[in-house]
Amino acid sequence: MCPDPGGCDTETLVNRIAHALRNPVFAASLQAELAAARSPDPAIGKVMEHLTRLDELINEMLLFGRPQIQLRDVQPVALLNEVAASMAADTEGTAPDIRVNGGVGPMTAFWDPLAVTLILKRLLKNAVENSPPPHTIMIELTQSSDDGVEIAVIDHGKGINEELQDQVFLPFFPQHQGKAGLGLSVALKFATALGGAIDLVPNPGGGTRAIVHLPLRAEPPDS
Repeated sequence: MCPDPGGCDTETLVNRIAHALRNPVFAASLQAELAAARSPDPAIGKVMEHLTRLDELINEMLLFGRPQIQLRDVQPVALLNEVAASMAADTEGTAPDIRVNGGVGPMTAFWDPLAVTLILKRLLKNAVENSPPPHTIMIELTQSSDDGVEIAVIDHGKGINEELQDQVFLPFFPQHQGKAGLGLSVALKFATALGGAIDLVPNPGGGTRAIVHLPLRAEPPDS
């Protein structure tokens, strides 16, 4: 039995842990920056790298714990092109070749553009990490029904073991090179908040298709 009337669900727990960690991690980062300014010790740089990674993880935990949705009219094809360009610019090392095919998609949709961007960036990151250079990734937008669309992120990597397809969305399930994270969990969380879902299926010819199913007009989660 949960002794806390505020809730003991996974989202609430993750959110509380993230808030509890945020202040000490921020304070430690400030101290590390001061130490780095006084000393060229490379060990301090390594500490700062780990603290940066921890801060990124805390931000992911906060997103997972409490997704916020703000709906408005958007142009899906334009949004996908913006995400593709941003992802290519932000990726370290060899920039991925991300192509958008939205020829049969809807002209407008009622979505939260930030939520859709968040979903796609995490799926694109996963596709890049699990496919060989030059990381050619395709984004396909199709209108699957009168009131629904599909956005497929397609890579040409080694694919995902069928036995793991459902587990990869679990919080902190080991993903790229065995590293535990929240990327796919956050993506699914926001897709669900928009009234949608995500499927991972084998891509004909090799690789994976991460398919985001979204209603053409999303409704507020509390409606």
